[in-house]
Amino acid sequence: MARTPKRFSQRVGVVSDAGGIWSFTYDTNWLDREDAFALSPAFALEGRSFVDGSSQRSVQWFFDNLLPEEEMRAAS
Repeated sequence: MARTPKRFSQRVGVVSDAGGIWSFTYDTNWLDREDAFALSPAFALEGRSFVDGSSQRSVQWFFDNLLPEEEMRAAS
């Protein structure tokens, strides 16, 4: 059985897709941690949502490169 390292067993944030516009918001518990770190230079450790625009889609580009291809996500 795979184990998650303790340091990464807490939720960091939430990624949402509303009508094709992605957003990311850090979890408040993550922001309160002394050892919290930003996932990307584009996502500073702030309590606001980072929302993609019409031409700059930093949330989608970042998470698309972490997740399996779309067909694999739909199959699971």
